[in-house]
Amino acid sequence: MDPINVPGILSDEPQTSGSAETIRQLPLHIAARLHTADVNTSTPSSPRLSLPGSPVSSVPSPSSPSGESISSLPSVSSSFLFSSVPASPPHLGLHHGPHGHELGDNSLIIPSLTLPSPVRRPTLYGQALGEVRLLVLGGAGCGAEAVAQMFAEEECEDIVEVGQWEEVEIAAEYHVRARVLRLSTDWIEYRDAHGLEKHEPSRNVEVVLLQDYGPDSDLSEVLRSTLSVVHAPFSALVPVLHPHQSPNVLLANLLASSASPLYTAMAIVPSNCVTSFEHKLISELSAHVPLVVLPDHQPSSTQVPTLHSHQSPYSRRPSPQEFHPTGLSDALRAIKLASIHPQSAHALRTCILRSPEALSALRLEAAERFMRWREVERAVGHVLGDTTPSSESDSVEHTPVAPRVEDPGRRRWPTGSQRWNKARWEEEWEGSLATDVAKTLRARRVKGMGRRSTVRAPARPRLSPKCADVAVETTIFVDHDEAPSNAHFDPLHLPSLLAFSISLFGPLKTRIARIFTPTRTNTQIAGLGAMTEARGRGLDAGGTTLFLVGAFCAGVGVGVLLSRGIM
Repeated sequence: MDPINVPGILSDEPQTSGSAETIRQLPLHIAARLHTADVNTSTPSSPRLSLPGSPVSSVPSPSSPSGESISSLPSVSSSFLFSSVPASPPHLGLHHGPHGHELGDNSLIIPSLTLPSPVRRPTLYGQALGEVRLLVLGGAGCGAEAVAQMFAEEECEDIVEVGQWEEVEIAAEYHVRARVLRLSTDWIEYRDAHGLEKHEPSRNVEVVLLQDYGPDSDLSEVLRSTLSVVHAPFSALVPVLHPHQSPNVLLANLLASSASPLYTAMAIVPSNCVTSFEHKLISELSAHVPLVVLPDHQPSSTQVPTLHSHQSPYSRRPSPQEFHPTGLSDALRAIKLASIHPQSAHALRTCILRSPEALSALRLEAAERFMRWREVERAVGHVLGDTTPSSESDSVEHTPVAPRVEDPGRRRWPTGSQRWNKARWEEEWEGSLATDVAKTLRARRVKGMGRRSTVRAPARPRLSPKCADVAVETTIFVDHDEAPSNAHFDPLHLPSLLAFSISLFGPLKTRIARIFTPTRTNTQIAGLGAMTEARGRGLDAGGTTLFLVGAFCAGVGVGVLLSRGIM
């Protein structure tokens, strides 16, 4: 049988068998043509084909007695490389021409693989940081956004991943629009459903940039929107805690943990000269969140080197003493601000990311302010009748715990539970507790009545000139949408007025008796008999009683006439 000659392949090359093992070692175009030849022939014998010459085939191979080797051809398993590159040219072996066999040897293409950029390695401080939530507020043009952007700089070694700014609407008491930047100081490693290792950013640092206030902003509006954001985690924590649990060391430690939902601090950037508006704003906010007052951020080419610059992940951490105030005004010193007072945004970032002591102090101060706010709300609830005060022992079950025996010779280091002093906390906030309760009560009552407006009582018929001086104009606050049942509540209602009037009968009787009783000399009084004196006293008492009863009846009559005429 004559051998099958494939076009473009010389016939003077050694013949090979067409077994499956040999075909798997051939290029695709040769294997395809060989398969076509097998279908067209009717003889059961294996076809014989001639392979193209190769420069490598001239070298003798131990496995080939004829001096030629099939191993010089690319294997079929490597043919996927041709289709893996989208811009690769078509297979050169399929080109028919007199020089097609010369181009077939250069058709192997190895694609280049682009590896992803390596992720940043977290530092020890970043791995132990925990949750950090920072609020940033500033005046228009004071650089509050630059302070927030300071945490996203590339030179910060503790930040391993920076997210994008997001426009969000915080679901607080009043919906407030803000910008949020989420950053990560560590990676969360896990395995997916297929067992592959993956990692995601922790997103444990959250910087919330509130809207700037301007010179024409309303102070009450700025306070209302800002405090609603600060109180959002407060409202989430209140249902979790027992309503009658008083502040203690255990509660303070739980609220000051690294996973606490409370805002760690608020950075406010006022103008160079603190105005009365900003002073009032700082004074009100400092009682609800640890407040850090930063100077106006003015970017310059010559920046003061910070503790973060040229610093390794294992460098010395700064101490809280490095962030004490140096340039606060006397007016701001009187306000209870945060325990740290950095002088720049760099120092604030270093304090939060590289000082565990300062960060723990901020978290503890945030917990103290939450407990103070909770005590104010409990007092307001007791006044309004929303809650019933009860002793802690009646509502909370106490589990007896055996005291732990301590070695008297062993030195005891102060722990986190011993840092918080309830007596000191009460001493700091007890002075303003009554004022805060009064402010909250007033705001709560105004809020309960809806929008505040001054209206007059319902129109009444015009009175006669004689009774015009008796009419009293009444001004009350009512709600246009929903009038509460006690909107027209008068503290001098009829039962109280009658009780007060009856209590005045005794002093009034004595006063009238002195007026109408003639003055007598000592000689005349001594000469009167006992009978005359008793009769005079009886007449005086009877006249006074008759006068008081008549005046009361006259007042009731006038009141009835006025009410009938008005109604």
